[in-house]
Amino acid sequence: MANPKRRFSQARTSRRFANWKLNLPGISLCPQCKHPRLSHTVCSNCGFYNNKLIISQVTKEFREKRKERKKEEMQRRLGGPPPEEKKKD
Repeated sequence: MANPKRRFSQARTSRRFANWKLNLPGISLCPQCKHPRLSHTVCSNCGFYNNKLIISQVTKEFREKRKERKKEEMQRRLGGPPPEEKKKD
């Protein structure tokens, strides 16, 4: 197996790793609600993609309620204090 004859200098090693850069994700505005969203994904605010309704608001509300129920259930299992109730006006 071949081995290097000389040690790589720190500068040469650093130059090799200097080209590792992060790219920003493609963020665009939703044509329906003008909310920023990732390109080629469903808008998290209104649920539209390509001018078609993909996720309805009813589904979103259902998910949020289910998430709250799971959180309350975990609190009961752990024996912690009950979560604060939200007051609706």
